[in-house]
Amino acid sequence: MKIAVVGAGAVGGLIAGRLVGRVADAEVSVLARGQTLARLRESGLTVYEPDPAQPGSHLETFSGPVRACATAAEAGVQDVVFICLKYNGLADLAPTLIELMGLAKPEEMTGKSLIRR
Repeated sequence: MKIAVVGAGAVGGLIAGRLVGRVADAEVSVLARGQTLARLRESGLTVYEPDPAQPGSHLETFSGPVRACATAAEAGVQDVVFICLKYNGLADLAPTLIELMGLAKPEEMTGKSLIRR
């Protein structure tokens, strides 16, 4: 099963960390950009969670490489997509989602429909 996590912040990183190695036969890709993408490619992903036995301290729950991608084309068509972006990133996400889902791009998203009268 191919799973993509779009956005590698706190929520996306936690979801990706929990999926990698815990879901049988899952290929997890993380779509990120900028410094986050560079760090994921260089160092992988590390997830820490609170230690219930010692308040104020944390346990490393996952550390390892992930498939870090800059584009939907790099990730390829996915079976499941987790959207982990802030609201201001959602408007630009539609073309990426269509590509991750392997769907044809609707005419409305090409700009052609905007110049028709």
